[in-house]
Amino acid sequence: YAVSYKIPNILSMFQNIFSQAWSISAIKEFDKNDTDRFMSNTYNMMNFGMTALCSGIMIVNIPVAKILYSNEFFEAWYYVPPLLISVVFNALALFIGSIFTAVKDTKTLSVSTIIGAIVNTACNFIFIYLWGAYGAALATMLGYAVVFVMRHIILRKHIILHLNWARDLSAYMILLVQLLLSLWGKKNLLLQVIPFVAILFLFSKEFVSIMKLYGRFVTDRK
Repeated sequence: YAVSYKIPNILSMFQNIFSQAWSISAIKEFDKNDTDRFMSNTYNMMNFGMTALCSGIMIVNIPVAKILYSNEFFEAWYYVPPLLISVVFNALALFIGSIFTAVKDTKTLSVSTIIGAIVNTACNFIFIYLWGAYGAALATMLGYAVVFVMRHIILRKHIILHLNWARDLSAYMILLVQLLLSLWGKKNLLLQVIPFVAILFLFSKEFVSIMKLYGRFVTDRK
């Protein structure tokens, strides 16, 4: 279980890079009505980036595990998918947390974190009994999901974000479907490409924007 974190840490690395820059921007650019939609657009890009990377890493989970894990720990790949989704929920919760910091609502940060920890601990007792180490991974995923949902609900007191909830929830459900597909290992490896393409389709606007930015970057480098 401890070894399995090597692959989710790849996703965490991208999240940490973004969070360092975002925490400063959240304070400087805070606008209760988000008139210029800066925060909404940034959230949507972050949401797309994390869900797409999560799905993409799930596809290559087993091949990467063969490289990163020694033979006796190869089975650690099995615990990676729920831990990857945990990183997604944690990243989005931290994104929202920066807004709470900007409005000096640290109480919400503390309360949501504590409740998430309680849920995680309680689920560990139940899930580990039922499913062993895989239950611990599921408990971690659920704990971060609770923190994310709580912060999103309370966030409405401080700022109005322009989000597409139907699309976002669909993306999270797709990740859960891919998680189920991943349980069969190599047998459903190619099938996992379908959820990845579905996420790109859902976030087509953000995907096109990133491709345009990349195109400009390549052009400028030339």
